[in-house]
Amino acid sequence: MLVRSLVSAGALLAAFALAVPAAANGRFPQSQQLVEFPSNPDRLILRTTFGVLRSVDAGRTWQIICEESVGYGGTEDPAVGVTADGTIIAGMFSGLGVSHDLGCQFDFVKSGLDARFVIDVTVEKEDPTSSLALISEGLGGGRFLNQVWQSPDNGVTWTQAGANLEENMLGLTLDPAPSDPSRIYVTSQAIGGGAIFRSSDRGVSWESFPVPGTGSDASSFIGAVHPTDADRVFVRVSGFRTSNDGVAADDVLLVTNDAGESWVEVHRAGGKMLGFALSPDGAEVLIGYGNPLDGTVVDSAALGLWRASTSDFVFEKIFDGSITCAAWTPAGVYVCSSEFSVGFELGFAPSPSFTLADAAPFTILMNLRDAEGVVDCPAGTSSGDRCPSRWPELCELIARCAADGGTADAGAATEAGQGGGGAGASDAGRAVIRARGASCRSTPSGHAGGSVAGLVLLLLAGGARRRRPQSLARSKL
Repeated sequence: MLVRSLVSAGALLAAFALAVPAAANGRFPQSQQLVEFPSNPDRLILRTTFGVLRSVDAGRTWQIICEESVGYGGTEDPAVGVTADGTIIAGMFSGLGVSHDLGCQFDFVKSGLDARFVIDVTVEKEDPTSSLALISEGLGGGRFLNQVWQSPDNGVTWTQAGANLEENMLGLTLDPAPSDPSRIYVTSQAIGGGAIFRSSDRGVSWESFPVPGTGSDASSFIGAVHPTDADRVFVRVSGFRTSNDGVAADDVLLVTNDAGESWVEVHRAGGKMLGFALSPDGAEVLIGYGNPLDGTVVDSAALGLWRASTSDFVFEKIFDGSITCAAWTPAGVYVCSSEFSVGFELGFAPSPSFTLADAAPFTILMNLRDAEGVVDCPAGTSSGDRCPSRWPELCELIARCAADGGTADAGAATEAGQGGGGAGASDAGRAVIRARGASCRSTPSGHAGGSVAGLVLLLLAGGARRRRPQSLARSKL
């Protein structure tokens, strides 16, 4: 259920790339997924391209849980969830990581999940002690082991939920229906196109239905299942088209009102739909189009936050700027963006009842330099042992520290970003990051959209056994 793992052109390329050190993964620092703790809204988890950030005081202070502690690295972006008692779960190429102490110690779940590719995780809204995980493990020959696993006790014990799904497809995302926990949906990708799988008996049996517009270069990802209507599902299709300037974004929001048997397209734009949020009552929807900074051509007019009623889907743009995650909880609306264009990395508003005419509708909860350090954890824990040595490099990367080990004037980046988002502000902010972080980042790689069809065919037909697709977004709450 989360900033749930998107496989796209860049993702499929990453599936065939060798892992590289996290600090040299070639990506511009960017926020990707916000998770609010179910039992304590003051506690927040923010996944970024350089680690997982934690706040225990409603965003006033932030600390970094380094990638090495969680159990991943390179360009991998794990799907993250938090259960009722604050347990953090993370689906990764190497397995399912679980932390019961706010991110100090992460352990991989054994007993059937050891070293399995966990491509998605979700925590059930109506009962956050219960969580689900989706395995899609390459078997070779274009076949995949696709299973749903479940935990009823805050991630302590895990068992398979029902039967295996088909082997001729790559699983992508899963979600249960809040109003009917026995109803589970899984989206998938295959050579002939994507499908949504539906179970009405908690995974004992499955039916599948095609998702329109999917194919070798367009994959489907569950945005949400309606809170009171188990048949109503929102699905994002991450697509691309050829333009004069290269491979361009062409993302679509689809809705089914009959559990996948038919679909309606409700929005399409030339940005990557990296943010999706359904209101807690299901009456309104927010979609955020962003720039993934991976070489994809995006339409600047599409970038921003869009709002609509789920009764008519007449969308109104309410905020300008690249959106890279969105979450709508009882506390309010969170969005990820860029401090170099709109003035913040993570913003919060009690509700999305603002318009483009409203100035500064979001309270700033986090900018890059606000990460004060790595989490303070005891020796002998995964974070306590692995993260302190990573801090100097991370500190330089986010422009909090100078390359010579001193304290950088990182305020210039934030001040530039808060100057209204103009070109000068953006350039100034980026200049600070480039100056401070150049020594610990490799050159960003180009976009692979032009060869995505071939990559999909290789992945599905060849069945590469142990390569994980990169997650571009998972913002489902």
